[in-house]
Amino acid sequence: MIDGAPFAFAGLWSSWKNLDGEWIDTYTVVTTTPNELTAKVHNRMPVILAAEDYARWLDVAQPKGAELLRPYPADEMMAYPVSTRVNTPKNDDAQLLERIEVTHPAPCTPPGVDEDWRERSAAGPVDLFHAHLRIGKRDPRRR
Repeated sequence: MIDGAPFAFAGLWSSWKNLDGEWIDTYTVVTTTPNELTAKVHNRMPVILAAEDYARWLDVAQPKGAELLRPYPADEMMAYPVSTRVNTPKNDDAQLLERIEVTHPAPCTPPGVDEDWRERSAAGPVDLFHAHLRIGKRDPRRR
């Protein structure tokens, strides 16, 4: 964010037992169409919740309308080039956040993706990026 404030992604999580009886924790980050800033590097972006929407998102009794699943305003965000080391999960250090000097411009559309991907997208404005996190065995009494 331009002001350096922390922010939150819209996400969902679930705990379930697999066929072996082990508890599995899973989560997903909800994504949407990109705003003008993120569209330069990707064809989707995480749903970033406005601070005033945190309580509504977390309250299971509150309905979640599509108005929460919108691109975050680009004029409230900033971007700068970082190392391609961010593309490898094994890299996890403060250098990943450092601004780098760009000697050649990056393409606005990722390789292999043509410019009219938005018109052909069958997924609609919102899709889910699924990631599974196995935390290990849990107390079976925990629900």
